[in-house]
Amino acid sequence: MLQVPVSSIQDSLNMNKNKAALIISLLVLAFGIPSALSYSHAKLTIGGTPFLDMMDSLFGTHGLAIAAAMFAILVTWFMDKKIIMYQVNLNSKIKFPCWTLTLVKIALPTLIISTIISQIILKN
Repeated sequence: MLQVPVSSIQDSLNMNKNKAALIISLLVLAFGIPSALSYSHAKLTIGGTPFLDMMDSLFGTHGLAIAAAMFAILVTWFMDKKIIMYQVNLNSKIKFPCWTLTLVKIALPTLIISTIISQIILKN
C-alpha cells in the first residue's frame, strides 16, 4: 500500500527506501490519527466539522474533481491531437472523428469545473 508513494519519494528526492518509508509512515500517522479521533470520544473537529469529513471533502470530493479537470485540460489542450485520436481509436469498434476532441476539449473541463463550483455553492 505504501510502495507507490515510497518509490515516488525515492525517485524524486534520491532517498533510500527506509527513509522514504519512514516519511510516508509519519504522514499517514499525521493524517490518520486525527481522522480516527474525529468520530471517537475525542470528537476532533475543525470549525465544527469532523476532521475525517474535512479530509474527505478536500481530497475525495474536490481534490479528485480538480485533478480530473487539470488532466482533461492538459491532455486536450496541450497534447498532439493526432496522438490522442490514434489512441482513442486504436482498439475501438466505433471510430471517433477529430471534431469530437474539440467538443471534449471545451465540454469536459467546463462540466467538471461547473460541478465543483455548484458543490461549493450548494454546500454553503
